[in-house]
Amino acid sequence: MRFKSLLMVLLILTFVGLYGCSQDDVTKSEHAENETKSSEQELATQEILYENTEWDIKVYETSDWMLDKEVTGESFNVTFEKDLLKAIVTIIPNEKSFDEIKQELQVGAGNVSIEEEKEDFLAFKNERKETIRTDIYLKQEGDYTGIISFMTPESDWEINQEKIETFKGNIDLF
Repeated sequence: MRFKSLLMVLLILTFVGLYGCSQDDVTKSEHAENETKSSEQELATQEILYENTEWDIKVYETSDWMLDKEVTGESFNVTFEKDLLKAIVTIIPNEKSFDEIKQELQVGAGNVSIEEEKEDFLAFKNERKETIRTDIYLKQEGDYTGIISFMTPESDWEINQEKIETFKGNIDLF
């Protein structure tokens, strides 16, 4: 009899433990969904600095960032500026891999040294009189690849990191 009672208590505790864990997972999932919805709602209430429906891009107002210029054709470029920071959003057809794109960007920049490289990110600085650091983020969606590049003087890179991350977060690409 005592064994049956102990077995029943163990079964109840196991059931409660499993149910509690699944409820915790649901709560975590709901929390993550709410954070995503909150971010989307926050962007939706922000003023739009730039929008191009043909290329499916929106850039939301970000403190003191200004639209510089737009170039369209077979590919697409739009440039933004803030103080000594420059951001370029480029959209190109998916004809090349990320590695091929990164290689071309390095060659096009001239004599550079690689600071950091990941699958969808490349950072390098040029070897000129005034050293400029370039951070490049790649995103592929459907038939196109989006390239977001940030350029800043190397000496200001650390203090500009927050500005770069904030602006990058306000670019809705694809």
